[in-house]
Amino acid sequence: MALFFAVYLLECSASDGVAFDLELLRQRGLSEELASYFQDIARFTPGNHTVSLEVNGDRAGQAQARFLDDGSLCIDSALLEAGGIQVPAGASDTAADLCIDLLADYPQSQINADPQSASVSMVVPAQALRKSAAGHDLSAFATGGLAGMFNYDVTMLDTRFKDGSSRAWTALTEPGFNLGDWIVRSRQVASIGQQSSQFNALDAYAQRTFAGQAAVLQVGQIHLGNPVLAGVSVDGFQVFPEQALGHLQQRRAVQGIAKTQARVEIFQRNRLVYATVVPPGPFSIESPAPVDAFAELEMTIHEADGEQRRVTLPATPMTGSLSGGYQFGVGQLRHSSAASPWVLSAGWSGSVLDGVAFGGGMLATDGYQATGFALGVQPWTQAQMQWSIGYSQPRRQKAGMQSQVTLSQQLAEGWAASFSYGVQGPHYQDIQQALEPSRSLNGVQDYLGVGLSWQGGALGNFSIGGSQSRAGSGQVSTQANFGWGTTLKRVSLNAGMEWRLSGAGEQGRLLYLSASLPLGSKRRLYASSRGSAGNYRSSINLRERVNESFSYRLGGSHAGNDPVLRPSLGASWLAPFGQMQLDYSATGSSAQTLAANLRGGAVGHADGITLSPYPIQDTYALIEVGDLAGVKIDTPSGPVWTDGEGRAVASQVRPYADNRLQVQPRSLPRSVDLANSQGIVRAGRGAFSHLRFAVERTRRVLLQTLHVGGQPVADSSMVVDANGSFVTMVQAGGLIFLHD
Repeated sequence: MALFFAVYLLECSASDGVAFDLELLRQRGLSEELASYFQDIARFTPGNHTVSLEVNGDRAGQAQARFLDDGSLCIDSALLEAGGIQVPAGASDTAADLCIDLLADYPQSQINADPQSASVSMVVPAQALRKSAAGHDLSAFATGGLAGMFNYDVTMLDTRFKDGSSRAWTALTEPGFNLGDWIVRSRQVASIGQQSSQFNALDAYAQRTFAGQAAVLQVGQIHLGNPVLAGVSVDGFQVFPEQALGHLQQRRAVQGIAKTQARVEIFQRNRLVYATVVPPGPFSIESPAPVDAFAELEMTIHEADGEQRRVTLPATPMTGSLSGGYQFGVGQLRHSSAASPWVLSAGWSGSVLDGVAFGGGMLATDGYQATGFALGVQPWTQAQMQWSIGYSQPRRQKAGMQSQVTLSQQLAEGWAASFSYGVQGPHYQDIQQALEPSRSLNGVQDYLGVGLSWQGGALGNFSIGGSQSRAGSGQVSTQANFGWGTTLKRVSLNAGMEWRLSGAGEQGRLLYLSASLPLGSKRRLYASSRGSAGNYRSSINLRERVNESFSYRLGGSHAGNDPVLRPSLGASWLAPFGQMQLDYSATGSSAQTLAANLRGGAVGHADGITLSPYPIQDTYALIEVGDLAGVKIDTPSGPVWTDGEGRAVASQVRPYADNRLQVQPRSLPRSVDLANSQGIVRAGRGAFSHLRFAVERTRRVLLQTLHVGGQPVADSSMVVDANGSFVTMVQAGGLIFLHD
């Protein structure tokens, strides 16, 4: 199809209140209608335009907006969908390509289209925004779908030192599938070393949320939750509130300091529940599996030089909140050397008065009963206190009690203080202790912890605390810790110290100092020193983030008794199919460590298998951008790239909420446009959703126009088509850019 263009030079411009010289326009062959079109205000030309959309001050991404012959914006259902605005009730049956009179239903709305910035801003009342909370109408959220998934996290740690070498593998795997809002998962952890190997099946269950009742049903190898008592692993089922899911899956934070790149193993009730590799210095990790908050943890740190350190982490049951709702479960006890009796667990927690929360629960089986209560209050301004008490009654044995209390207080000018105390009587037993006669009672156990912190001010932020615990055998363990951090101009400084004053033969202190300095926008220089008992190690590292997918580290370190600088290097790559990390370090004349990690996920669906660099959660979505490969999409879990089939996975979709996914236009081929570069996924828990971005093939042409004498046409000249309709303006050098 042939296109005809005429190029004209317009020597006078229009502004508010200024009229065009119509006779001059006629002499130059320009349409009088064109002067009328631009005389009053600047406006878009008729047709479709890609604009930046803003709703109530929040960016909603790029969208396709259609403008009518008079330059006014046509508000259709697609534009409202892109902006998160619900279609007015009276216009719900309007065809998708027809304009909607938004001002008729929401007359206070303000709509502004700015052609200079290619943007459309809309301000609408709150009731016009689409509801996304679970307490509202749930019909807008997708349900169902069928897809399989598999998560993996594999780590290899190879250490070589003077007296030998060792290699250990750790693998966390999670296969499963989603079917009709049912979530089926199985979690395993394996640790393979030269001296020992362990494999544990953490859980395997099927779960479904009944949104209308705001309840969750879970069946299989599960961990029975209870708001105030220690849960147990059973083969059975349980029902709990949807909003209580975070409480049942609560994570236990584990902190410590590693002297070298070390492997950390976490045990609970003599079972391996988590294993990972941490870099030198202080670390804080969270177990990915549900870990009982009412039972202590045993942490083993395997240093690169072969040293092993064991730390006992007391139970912290009050870290969870009384989230509210009923919980009920029945199952047959797992992981017990005794018989496997049936266990009943029930409880309730919630708000009873303004500022007062209460919880209660019971646990019963043949030969054992336990009850407990918890209370959370705000005793005075900026203070929070929680108190719990538990009572156990094993068959033919004495009853026992345990209690914990925590108090946190926000003080003036950034100060905060905390206090916690727990005591367990000589006869208190949990269900596994009561059912296993081989376990003996070792007397009173207690724990005391205090802390003080300060944030803000010229001296930076610091925290100091201490704790003392007494085991059933009477052995007392005492430790204290100190942390400090500040930023002086561009330099960040941090320091930490941990004193082990008594207990477990670990007397001494661990010290950590670090500083970092930015070297441009992508590079940063780090220096640190750490160690204990005269055995210190210092290091310096240069880190550069080459792009959002690849980064590397170059550095060196030396020990206090070894003046030689030992090299180290590392690299990480965020690939479309997974995340890879590789680290190498020499820690002595004959000591070196190599660590490698590969993690990610995969989704199997009707059209094949799509890989993800992030682990797949319980609710996720498949994204399609035509058949385009390498297109970058920002998702709630991080950036992803489409594969050769044009597909990618949003590995984490927040249920009962708006999840915005944004295609980065710069990653698209030049000949491709999207009707809307932002998509919204709304899904109920357990749903497998699809999001398809409509791809439009287009042509873009850059012309250079010259007068007969060879001189470029003046910039700001107006380009019209054969019908006299405005097309574009001439750019500097006589360049004309034509789109489609």
